[in-house]
Parts: sequence; structure tokens; C-alpha cells
Amino acid sequence: TRGPVTGELTLLEERYHLTGPARVSPNGLWVYQIARYLSHAYLAVLARDPATGLVAESSARRLADGGDGYLTPLTFHPSENYAYYAYRRPESPSESVLYRGVIDPATGLISEADDIGLPPSTGVAGLAIAADGSSLFMVGDHHEHAVEYAIDLSGHISLRAVGFSGPFQSGAPREAVVSSDDRYIYLAASSYFSEGSVTVWSRDPVSGDLTFV
Repeated sequence: TRGPVTGELTLLEERYHLTGPARVSPNGLWVYQIARYLSHAYLAVLARDPATGLVAESSARRLADGGDGYLTPLTFHPSENYAYYAYRRPESPSESVLYRGVIDPATGLISEADDIGLPPSTGVAGLAIAADGSSLFMVGDHHEHAVEYAIDLSGHISLRAVGFSGPFQSGAPREAVVSSDDRYIYLAASSYFSEGSVTVWSRDPVSGDLTFV
């Protein structure tokens, strides 16, 4: 639990599970963990009690892709009906796949609905979704650009723009963050050979077009 005044944390329980980042569903009822175990990738779903914050085992299933590749954490659509994650293949790091999953509101389970291959040399490092649910942004650690996808009302994704990056960006973008009002996109980039950078883009609320600030 977190103290509302001091921010201090108190341990309620410790639960061992897969090794990997966890995400709480937008409705607060489920905790998801997408991670590797041995040579396979799994998605674990834990039921969460909103009143106590405690979690209980629910289910875990093997994902279609996984193994020794890199998996992004789940990113949720604002409608709470869909979740997205990307996978970078170990045998060809520059080739990645972006998945859309459908969330069952009763059980919290996520089924893989469809996938699309990402542009060559894109790689994958992280995902972000606009608050209006119309765009998904992906940054890749094998390319010095970010990629934007359009999201339709059914949650399907299609390529909108490839290769936007700032003129002073240093290294490959590692993370994309969308402001809560959907007006700006922030790209955090880093390189082993130079200092990192943050570039700022304004976003047209109607067309979704981006302009470097």
C-alpha cells in the first residue's frame, strides 16, 4: 500500500511468478505479466482485488512468439477492449511482429486476434497509444526513427507513417510518451556513443499528423 501523504510503501504480500514487467488493466481488475520462461514466452493473468490490491492466480498461456526474443510489455487501448505487444525475433533482430489481442471483460483473458509484420530494420523497444485510441506509436532500437500506426474502431492497426525523428535526435528512440491531452508526443532516444535526447512533436487532434516542435 502507498501512504497518500508521505508516499511511503508498505509490503502486503510477495508473490513469485514469471520474470518480466507487469501491467495493471485500465479497469484495475487484472494484472498482466508478459515474460519468458526457459525457451518460451508466456502471458500470465492475475485477478486483482481493487479494495485490497492483492492478487490471485488466474491463468497463464504460451504465446505464439517468444523464445529468446524481446517482448514489449502490454499496452492497452483506451476502450479497454484491446491490448498490444510487439516481439523482436532473436534470429533477425531487425524483424519484429506487432500483435493485437482481444480482452475478455469477464475473465481478463487476452486472445491473439491478428498480427502484422513491422517495416524492415524497425526493431522494437516500446509502444504507446494516443488517449483517443486512434494512433499507436512504436519505437525501435535497431532504427533511428519511430513508426506510427492508425487504429480503427475495431482495434485493427495499419501503417500510417514511418521514420519520424527530430533533427537533433541522438541515437535510437527507446520510448514514446503521449501527453494526456493527446497534443504532444515525446521521444526519448539514447546511444552508446553520445548523450541521449528528448524530441517533442505536436499532434493534430483531427488528422493525427505530427509536427516537430
